[in-house]
Amino acid sequence: MAGYNDSAEGVLDSSTWMSFEDVLNIVYLTFGILGIAGNTLVLVVMIRVRSLRSKTIYFIINQSIIDLVSSICLIVTFNFTTKIDFSDWKNETWANFVCRFGESRYIFWSLLSCSTCNLIVLTLERYVAVVYPLVYRNRVTLKTAMVFVILPWLVGFILQLYWPVVHDIDMHGNCFASFGNKNIQILLGIFVFLVKYLLPMLIMLAVYVAIIKKIKSAPVIIHPETAKPDTSSNNKLPGQQSSISRNEKINKLRLNILKTLFVVVLVFGLCWCPAQIWFLLYNLGIPSIDVVGRNYRIAVIVVFISIWINPVIYACKYKQFQDGLKKTFCIAKTESSHLDTSLATNSHPNNQRPQ
Repeated sequence: MAGYNDSAEGVLDSSTWMSFEDVLNIVYLTFGILGIAGNTLVLVVMIRVRSLRSKTIYFIINQSIIDLVSSICLIVTFNFTTKIDFSDWKNETWANFVCRFGESRYIFWSLLSCSTCNLIVLTLERYVAVVYPLVYRNRVTLKTAMVFVILPWLVGFILQLYWPVVHDIDMHGNCFASFGNKNIQILLGIFVFLVKYLLPMLIMLAVYVAIIKKIKSAPVIIHPETAKPDTSSNNKLPGQQSSISRNEKINKLRLNILKTLFVVVLVFGLCWCPAQIWFLLYNLGIPSIDVVGRNYRIAVIVVFISIWINPVIYACKYKQFQDGLKKTFCIAKTESSHLDTSLATNSHPNNQRPQ
């Protein structure tokens, strides 16, 4: 999916005092401010609260950084820039560069692609941590995590390179998307829909279903030294009871993280669905479908919800983040330091945190 021509419909109707463009500008600014505030809050909590630190958190932090930069870019790109007339530009090379990488809003759309890529990486990281815990503990180091934190930024900007390529300047000095011929446009439309929406959604949903099945089927693991032949609840030794209780808490926290991230993926899919389908139909040449009218622009607005909604999901669903908020703002001074500290340094029920 990509941008649209700003010359779309002008007013809501003849009797209104606010134009459709004015409404869009208010929405852009509101979404941008929400994204900046929410993602900044997530970063503050994740960085300050020690119990939240794990390899998984690096990917959640990366998601918040991407969304934070996207929020800033949303305001700058849609509220504080005007359409450029290239007819008076004497340097054709520079004009083409600005058209392709500036006027096309390449950076902003690339950031949204980075967000998708990071969600995929985060999903796969969860899969390895839960399904192959020993491999995760022994092979996935902090250095490895940092490599995969950088990867979404590179892939996102590379995937979006098709957008400046199809942009050009017409004889009137307007920068516009030109696909060359209809066959190329159809192929590109299918490629964008598959690579940037359908395949990522199928991969993430399938992986999370596999993860949740694995967790629900996994037995409760206790330390061998505390295991006793008598398993009746009345005869468990204190060490054995503590071990089982601890593992239950860890499993609940792990499942809570997974459910939270699963909701993030579902919301991502819902936000992107209308615009992606509309853009695909437009590229397939379906009559009455365009990318300059009000309907498509509203669908794009729905996409922008994805840059500020994640902090809301964390606050509603993510138990450790809720506790982190309380600690950050001194709402609750009590801290389960023993459990949280161990959770921050481990990744399997024996001696690991919920990744």
